[in-house]
Amino acid sequence: MRPFLTHTIAILELPEGLRTGFALSLDILDVANRATQNLSQASIFESVVLRPGQALPAQASVVVLPGMGSATYEEVERVLTSEHGQWAIDVMRTARQREVQIVTSCAGVFVAAAAGALDGQVATTSWFLKGELAARYPAITVQGECVLVDGGMCMTGGAAMAHADVMLALVERLAGGVVADLCASYLLLDRRQTQRPYMVLMALIQHDPQLVRAHDWVRQHVAASFYVSDVAAQAGLGPRTLARRLGRVCGMTPIQFIQRIRVDAARELIQSGMSVEAAAAEVGYGDATALRRVLRRHVRR
Repeated sequence: MRPFLTHTIAILELPEGLRTGFALSLDILDVANRATQNLSQASIFESVVLRPGQALPAQASVVVLPGMGSATYEEVERVLTSEHGQWAIDVMRTARQREVQIVTSCAGVFVAAAAGALDGQVATTSWFLKGELAARYPAITVQGECVLVDGGMCMTGGAAMAHADVMLALVERLAGGVVADLCASYLLLDRRQTQRPYMVLMALIQHDPQLVRAHDWVRQHVAASFYVSDVAAQAGLGPRTLARRLGRVCGMTPIQFIQRIRVDAARELIQSGMSVEAAAAEVGYGDATALRRVLRRHVRR
């Protein structure tokens, strides 16, 4: 039987943070304690809220930073350079030095990165910030499509509500799968594997005019048959350069890029009332079966 230790979880409350992420952290740990009590076991989580200026408690075994909800890197940078942000970075550095486990998500991952806590590790963040994380912290292997990455001493999550996935993973590690599953059931939380279905392509490429041109041209010719070289030419790039740029900016191959644009167009048509059969012809698929197969791969899970 698993030994039931008390784990002190320090949760950082930044004024810039998402209130939902902060509340989720507290609620999931509280429900986990109730679940262990229902299993005739003692509560194992003690939540301690840290506010700017407060030091990491000596007894803390985990430090949690909920997401900050930043939509752009400029917003992230303002937090990182603020007094509150510097405090959070210092707490993360202390946690790293003490070998305290770090749990964070969304733009909070940048705080852990700035503290050097993710160097040499695999991590994720909000899908629309993954390029910035990879470019600014090359010592981190970024898996930006993942909802959750468990790097051992650091658990990272994707955009905003992925914080629930990260907290459930923490509960599973410290209290076991039964307790984590009970938490998910009580709170009606699903376990998701990828952020891909939630990604908005234009948000990923909006700062790259050549990729925007490629996107617009494909969208205008979505029903036609064409080659990757045609798309590259419209963007003013060679096919290899286009492939490298797409890989760096949005983690896609040119074929995946074109397919995503076709899928987005098909979903808009279907949501407007068009049949799958008619939509398939409008977006360049030869038959509805092929479109249905692709749509299933992109459906939100």
